[in-house]
Parts: sequence; structure tokens; C-alpha cells
Amino acid sequence: MPLDPKLTKYTTTSPNIVSYNFTDIAEGTGTVLYYGFATKTKTETDYHISQNPFSSSYGKEFEVGLDTTTAESISEDEDGSGPAYKAYTEFDFDSSVFKFPQTIEGTAYAILSYMTDQVGASGNANGYYGVDIIHWDGTTETVLGGALGIVDTAAAGPQTTTIPIVCTPKLFNKGDVLRCKLTAYMRHNSGAADTGMVFAHDPLNRDTTQITAADNQTKLEFYIPFNIDP
Repeated sequence: MPLDPKLTKYTTTSPNIVSYNFTDIAEGTGTVLYYGFATKTKTETDYHISQNPFSSSYGKEFEVGLDTTTAESISEDEDGSGPAYKAYTEFDFDSSVFKFPQTIEGTAYAILSYMTDQVGASGNANGYYGVDIIHWDGTTETVLGGALGIVDTAAAGPQTTTIPIVCTPKLFNKGDVLRCKLTAYMRHNSGAADTGMVFAHDPLNRDTTQITAADNQTKLEFYIPFNIDP
């Protein structure tokens, strides 16, 4: 005997199941925690985000969960106390493709540990990281929101910061990708151009040479809000 059509709406459909780390009923959002990590092959290094805490790979430019962005030359970067910071390397942390439509909306949070690394004795620089939450359809980047972290100096040592990013509503269709982009900004102040910036991205929260997990987490975390209103 077939079911009453009024019942099939609830009993025979295959709903999309999303696992949220926590929800905010007032805002109508469910938040998903993504970990940033790297993979390494013989020929390339790629960056990803996942809800699973994979071990972050390493290569010649970084240790386990640690990347270095080196300042360029004194001629380009010796700007003293001038107002301009220069953007250096961008790191694109990408999700796997979406399997069904979802909307990102609300305030995302990025938690990261980083430092300005004085490689030589005479280098002196300030720096910070910018974070952008991006919709990527394979061709075009659409920025949902972005924010800048606090400034770090070579003398300050590692620090962990939480950066709020207000995201405009955006529907992610099947096949789209969520991209969390980190950009290093530095200003070379004086001395040799041998300072750089490092940030940690190890989901297993292990120590690196410059950053000790007991003092500053080495996990790179992105809390992403999804609209759960019907």
C-alpha cells in the first residue's frame, strides 16, 4: 500500500546532512570548523581545509606545519616608518568541492599563530596576515569578506590571534569550492633584507622550531558560518 503523499515529504526523502560544530539559533547559522594543512608531492605543495585533522606535510621551504615568507630586497622594502605595507606570498587553503548547495552567511573566525622571523642579526621588519573568505567556482574568485590581523615585530615573538571576518551571503552550488586565503604583509624597516614571516598550519598541534604549541597553538583554524534557516 503506498504511503500518503503528505507523509512522503518527511519519510522518503534523502536530506543533506551537515555536521555543525555548533549552532546559533538567534543568527540562524551553523558553524563548521575547518583545519588548514598542506600536502606535498614530488613536484608541488598544495594547501587545503578539512573538518578532519590531517597531519600537515612539509617541504624544503617549511617544516611540519610552518611556512616562511621571506622579504625581498632592501631596495624594494626599506621604507622605514612609512605608511605602506607590501603584500607578499598568498596561500590558498581550499576545501573539497561542495556536493550540494549551501549558503555561507555571517561572521567567520580565523585563528592562527604567526611571527615575524628575524633570520639574520641585522634585519628588522613588521608584518601581519590578511585573511579572505572566498567563493571559487574554478574560474572566478568572489570575496565574501576579509580582515587583517594584528601587527607583529621581529622582537615580539610568536602570537596567536583570532580574526573576525564578516561574510556577505553567498550560495555555493555543487562543484564550488570554499577558499580561505592568507596573505603576508610586511614592511622592511632597517638592516639586511633577511627577515620574513612564518605561520603555523598543523592540525595535530605539534611544535615547530619557531612556535611552541604549549604557548601558541600551531593549528590553523577557520570557523565558517552556514545559513541553516529553512
